[in-house]
Amino acid sequence: MTVSCQVNHNIFASIKTSFNKQSFDVIFNSSKLGISNSPGSKVVNGKPASISSYPFMVSIGYLADNFYYHVCGGSIVNDRKIITAKHCVQSLTTYYDAPTFYNLNGYVLVAISGISNLEALSTIPGLESSNINMVKKIYYQKDDISILELFLPMVFTSEVNRVFVPGANDKNKIFGRNVTTLGWGATEAVKVSPILMSANLTVLNGQTNERECQGFQDDNYCVIDFSSANTNVCYGDSGGPLLYLDNNKWFIYGVASFVFANSNGDCLNKKPKISFFLTCEKLNLTKLQKI
Repeated sequence: MTVSCQVNHNIFASIKTSFNKQSFDVIFNSSKLGISNSPGSKVVNGKPASISSYPFMVSIGYLADNFYYHVCGGSIVNDRKIITAKHCVQSLTTYYDAPTFYNLNGYVLVAISGISNLEALSTIPGLESSNINMVKKIYYQKDDISILELFLPMVFTSEVNRVFVPGANDKNKIFGRNVTTLGWGATEAVKVSPILMSANLTVLNGQTNERECQGFQDDNYCVIDFSSANTNVCYGDSGGPLLYLDNNKWFIYGVASFVFANSNGDCLNKKPKISFFLTCEKLNLTKLQKI
């Protein structure tokens, strides 16, 4: 057995040995998006999404014997790499070491793949699932981008697979286009839901009304919902993908980074235009493909 396999086995064996179904909880925090290691979650006015439709989507969080704490979303880019927002994991630093971290804290950073409803984790079969992937190393990219490397490769299925990465010269391709984003958490009723949700939005970059992005469009994709659905992303959707469907393939063009909020810290989704913005950092595509 390799060192990676042994580390992976030892930590999960410890968690499962102490597992208690009655006390296990799936936790969603409601702190502000963009603050390291303390997001909450909601796709406002979104609709439920099946993981089989978006098999590259993962939940990034902390697993212990009595809880799973959802932190952010992420996307599978190959069988051992996941892309997410830097601020989701920045407090861990590039020196993150899973065995040391687990021994000190009693929980470990994982990526949950192949699951639409995170409540499935609160069972023994859920904890024994091969879809719980332990993070080995964290790479920080430019701006608000991180790549997570896993201890063991994922086995691709109809519910676990990679998203496609566009070419380095394709950044402007989605200007003015309809796009999709995903996330877990609270709904517009501010009730926590562990079910994956989706939202359809439009990219404002390069359009006559891009001034409503207030200058953020220079370094980010700026998106909005023009429909009456008033969808938007909010806390905890950090790290989730900005997706464009091209020839029946999903391509990731950005990572959810920050959103406009009011003085109370509430995400804006009721007033036209400015209220509905999500900005996603443009990916450093060349570096991502080399990792």
